[in-house]
Amino acid sequence: MEEMRELVDIRTVQTAVYAMAGVMVVAGIAVGAVVKSKLGSAKLALIRGGLVASLGPMLFVAWHLYSHLTRYDPETGYFGLDKVWVLALCMVIFIAGGVGFGFLAGRAWQATEGDSADTANEGGSAA
Repeated sequence: MEEMRELVDIRTVQTAVYAMAGVMVVAGIAVGAVVKSKLGSAKLALIRGGLVASLGPMLFVAWHLYSHLTRYDPETGYFGLDKVWVLALCMVIFIAGGVGFGFLAGRAWQATEGDSADTANEGGSAA
């Protein structure tokens, strides 16, 4: 009979998280470039591209925080996955982080809405 092993290797998951964080940064740069080329506004490109790009470092930090909280340490016997307070702390941190980012991103996006309408009208035909 085969020896039992994990279904998913932690290194594989970590590599996928790092890759996604990098993809988000590149996607943010691409969004900024598209906004700049379509609307011609460096301010819009910086804000909107920056919002998307900031998701990469946030994912990186969130992954390391979660990994630390749920780690297994054979020397001390600490096993974060079996503690209710770890689950509660993760919920509070990630919900607060998501709501906070959503609020700030929404405010930044709304602050540039007038700029994008003005820029689009300048480049378009008068109606």
